[in-house]
Amino acid sequence: MIDKSILFNFLKSIDKDFNPHLSEKVDLKEYIDKILEKAYLIHYNNDGNLIGLLVLYCNDFENKKAYIPLVGVLDGFRGNGVARKMMLECLNYVNLKGFKIIGIHSNNPIAIDLYRRLGFRIINIDSNKRVYMELIL
Repeated sequence: MIDKSILFNFLKSIDKDFNPHLSEKVDLKEYIDKILEKAYLIHYNNDGNLIGLLVLYCNDFENKKAYIPLVGVLDGFRGNGVARKMMLECLNYVNLKGFKIIGIHSNNPIAIDLYRRLGFRIINIDSNKRVYMELIL
């Protein structure tokens, strides 16, 4: 399990990477409590420091649908395949759990390109240009 203070510092570090900022959508401390209680976390470390985090919910058992609300990598470590490695681990985990669909939202063109290369398809684009994508496993 990841320490709450480490998660808080990580989320503060990537806060402005989201549009709108993550802290504008959620109270970070409450969000940490929620994900520690209800989500599966995939994290990537470098020299003992948290540099990447993927948050996954596998709780729609009726529809066998998982959802990724957050993928984040610290600025200095982007472009090194960290997000891809976390996504591949996530897809493997979801498949092992028997889920058939995984969804994700993004408005980051680089992230959207990664998700497309992993097989995700665009399902919807909202009025704020936020893309919803799904992968059928």
